[in-house]
Parts: sequence; C-alpha cells; structure tokens
Amino acid sequence: MVKYAAFISYRREGGADTARLIRSAIGTRGYPIFLDVDDLGASHFDDRLLDEIERAPNFIVILTPDALHRCKNEKDWLRREIAHAIATGRNIIPVLKEGFAFPRPEELPEEIAFLPRYNCVPYSHIYFDSTIDKLIHFFEGKKPKRSSFKKALLLPAALILLLLIWAGLERYPFQPTKTAVAPEREEPPPLEEIPVKATTDTEEEAPPKPPAAEKPDYAKTVKMDLNDPETFIRRGNAYRNQGEPEKGLADFDQAIALSPDRAEAWFGRGQIHRVLKDHEQAIADFTRSISLLPDHVPSFQQRGNLYKLQGRYKEAIADLTRAHELNPDDAEILNDLAWMLATCPDDRFRQGQKALALALKSVTFSHDPQYLDTLSAAYAETGDFEAAVANLAKALSMVQGYPKLTNEFIKRLRCYRNRLPWREEKIPQKIEAGEGAHERSEAGD
Repeated sequence: MVKYAAFISYRREGGADTARLIRSAIGTRGYPIFLDVDDLGASHFDDRLLDEIERAPNFIVILTPDALHRCKNEKDWLRREIAHAIATGRNIIPVLKEGFAFPRPEELPEEIAFLPRYNCVPYSHIYFDSTIDKLIHFFEGKKPKRSSFKKALLLPAALILLLLIWAGLERYPFQPTKTAVAPEREEPPPLEEIPVKATTDTEEEAPPKPPAAEKPDYAKTVKMDLNDPETFIRRGNAYRNQGEPEKGLADFDQAIALSPDRAEAWFGRGQIHRVLKDHEQAIADFTRSISLLPDHVPSFQQRGNLYKLQGRYKEAIADLTRAHELNPDDAEILNDLAWMLATCPDDRFRQGQKALALALKSVTFSHDPQYLDTLSAAYAETGDFEAAVANLAKALSMVQGYPKLTNEFIKRLRCYRNRLPWREEKIPQKIEAGEGAHERSEAGD
C-alpha cells in the first residue's frame, strides 16, 4: 500500500483543478499525495477516506470562497474530513484561494472552529512555485505551531475543567479556544502573576512523545533517468525532506552538471547548503538562482534571512523587501521583514511604522505566537508599550511547555514593561556565518 505524505481535501466546485495541480507539483518533489478521485479505488467511500486521513501525517484543505458555508450540515463531507483531521492530530495546512475569508469562529461548527488558527498558505497562480515551496516547508516537520500548542494545553485544560465541575462551578467562563488577539481594554496581569514555569535551555522543548513510526523513504519512489536533471532534483528534494541532506547535495550537483542554467537546481542546492550550515555557499547558490530567475521569491527570502545571520542588514532588508514586493500576501515573509525593521540593532535600518503595518497584516493570516511576538516588537518600536505587553502576554500564554520560546518571550515582556524596545544582538560581519545570532533568527529554518 502506498504511504501518502498528505491527504488533500477540497470542494468539487472551484477546488478540483487546484487540488490536482497541487498534487502534481508536490508529487514532483518526492511526496505522494492522496487525491480521492485518483486513489480511492473500489473501497467503501466513507471508511476509506477517513482511514487515509489517519494514515497521512499532513492534511491539506483547499478553501475556496464560501467553501465552509455548507459545513453547517453535519453530513457535509468537507466538514467531516476537516473534523477528522483535527480529531486525529493531523498537521493541517489550509490553502486559501482568492476571495476566501474565514467566518467568525462562532459561525463554525464546534468540531472545526479551530481551523482558522492554523498557519495558512495563500494560493497564488502567478507565484505557484512559491505556494508549493511553502507547503513543502510545512511538510518538513515544521508544523503550524498552533496545532502543537493546542495539544500541549489539552491536559491542563481538561484537569481544570474537571476540578470546576467537581466544585460545582459549571458557570465558570473557561474558553480554551479563545483567539490570541488581546481583547480591547483588557489589562494584562503583572508578569509575576503569569503562571510560567522557570526553565533552562537544557530542558526538553516539548512534552515527551511516543516513538515515531518508521518514516517512509520517499526518495525511492522517484523513477530515475540518469540523463534527466528533473529526476535528480526530485530525488534531491526528497532526500532533504527526509533528513538526508548529504545525499541530496550529490543529486543537486548532478542536476547542475546536466543543466547548469536551471534555476530550480541552484535553489535546491542552496537549501541543502543552508541545512548543512554552509551559509556562504547557500548564498552563492541563491544568488545564482536569482540571476537565472529574477522573480524567484523563495531565493530572495532565503538569501535575506542568511544575510541577517551574517549581520549584513542592508542586504537582508533589501532581499526581504523584494520578496514581499513579489508576493505581498505571504505571512512568513511579512513576519520576517517586520521583525528586521522592528528589532535591527543598526539604527539606520529600523522603521517602526512600516514594521507595524507588516506585522498587523501577517496576523490576519495566522495567530502564530511568533507572529504576535513580532507584532509586539513593532508596537514597542513605535512607542505603544501597552499594546506590546498585551499581545506578548497572549503569545506567552500559548507557549507553555516550550522553554526556549517561553524564556525569550519573558525577556521581551520585561523589556516592554520597562518601556524599552527590543533589539537583536549586533552581529559583526566578519564572524562566521550564523555565529552569535539571536536564537529566533533561524526559527523559520
């Protein structure tokens, strides 16, 4: 039986063509994707679909305008698929088509009300490769943080609820799925009253997990043609995605040897060098990719973030700005650029108001706590420390059980309470790439 990397869910009206395009594009990167019309076979429709959702670690849902409207019907299959994915803890990635907008949480059925809080990927036909790159980025073990944070909070929430019921306090207003945006006029508690466990960097980043199932070897699914660079690119990406970058590097070297003018090969090799911490070579590869494909958004974004690690702030901001110009609705690019403009240690490059505008836009796509962290930094840079404290207090409440993030957020929260903006540590340009960088700098890697 095929081990699918993801299940793709969609409405027939407006979503079928997009589903097939995404399946085909991701398949070329070494990931088999389950698509019902192609892969269902003769099995019983209901049981097989739900079984496939459970088997696939990732769940992609394509959201077209009004796609969730019929979810009010308990028998609606899109609702059932989304609810089953949430209930079984899949890595959920909503893909937002043009014209789609999430309803208010109270308008969604309770079993899928959490959907708007997962990290989303805006769909772009013009920048289709960037859309696929972002989906693959989430496939690489970087789950939308909201899903993981929710799991971390489930046990404490359940214990509190049981205690309240036992005490006869059923009317206590406990709301575990409340959104992360700070309520208006809500005064955040003093820092010492926020229930945060003291942690050290040596502690585990998350609660212990059961042993993972053996990972499928997607590289073996690529049919190789030794004269076709595309097959080496596909297998190279598959090796990188499954944690074997050295093998992937050999494949990309061969793809470049066969087709030295293929931008995709240079970009793929740059990603491998980034994983291997060879930042200078990664920058060189991304630069070559841009020379061959001047509007390649991921190359600008990746190169910009590496420039930041080297303290080359002017170049970093230039690259991230260009990536934003080419794809203005990418939440991760918005967040990366906003963080740079709000916290850059070089006074010449900070732009508080622009950072705030970018950060506010990023949180319309996702209430990821790190996006709220950036929003807080932007508010602080503009002098609105009350808003900075309120938003970061909310972000802090979402990362309990994640010591490194918790400690970083506490440092910044204290800073804002003292009415001081946050500054990244200044990185001398002559040091080795990546040394001394602020821990958050490679959060997107």
